[in-house]
Amino acid sequence: MTHTNQGYAAGEIEALRNEMSETGNLFVYKEDYEPNEEFAEFLFIGAHEGQPVVYDCMLFLLTLAYENKLLGAAEELALAHNPAWKDVIEEGNEDHYPEELEDFMAYAIIELEEDERIKVQELLEFDFDFEYGIGLEVSLNLEAITPTAINQFVSEFNKGTLELDTTLYAFEEEEDDED
Repeated sequence: MTHTNQGYAAGEIEALRNEMSETGNLFVYKEDYEPNEEFAEFLFIGAHEGQPVVYDCMLFLLTLAYENKLLGAAEELALAHNPAWKDVIEEGNEDHYPEELEDFMAYAIIELEEDERIKVQELLEFDFDFEYGIGLEVSLNLEAITPTAINQFVSEFNKGTLELDTTLYAFEEEEDDED
């Protein structure tokens, strides 16, 4: 199969392989990406249909995936309560929410958490129509995303030994102590 996607090109794969050997890791962080403990965006070499390919991976902590899903559910409740909030919510800038919307969202989140209506599980989603290589979105139940954790993920993914936890999890948001 011939691909116009450069993530399948031998030269791109070799360049990434060289960059990985310089770092000693099985991956390379994406350009202009600042690593943190909740989310990582990186490239690695794997295979698809027996051919080498670059995977463009976004790896999230399961707790972050939960928080995103929780926020989305609270936004849906807010829109059902007051459709006039649609433009503000779609803008996505929580710092500019009117006070009434902020209060509603806070209450909705508390209710959703207490009722454990939102649950998440480990996830691995492929995007085969990605512009460079294959897109991969992954949520794992880890304490932190570290280079060691990323190397372990890539190794297990490439060996075919990665096993996702199918347990459904609900997390409780930690409150900041401001005393």
